[in-house]
Amino acid sequence: MEADLFIDGETITSEEGTTQGDPLAMVMYAIGILPLIQRLNHEVKQVWYADDAIAGRQIDRLRDWWNNVLKFGPEYEYFANPTKTWLVVKE
Repeated sequence: MEADLFIDGETITSEEGTTQGDPLAMVMYAIGILPLIQRLNHEVKQVWYADDAIAGRQIDRLRDWWNNVLKFGPEYEYFANPTKTWLVVKE
């Protein structure tokens, strides 16, 4: 069933997905993003919480992982934001 959403004087319809605050939203997001996480799970240790990810390994492996996040993410409607990304390394 469609629902009307009113944003800045415009009306759009909500036809799929969940609404922010819906108890099922996180579960549905996790199910949807899992195939991407599994696809990226090569030679790095990674931890995800919602749409935030942490990965650890040697720098060359991390670079490959990051390139794959950027390459494959959009296929799963995941759009990484490089301007909000940090690289932390040992001395």
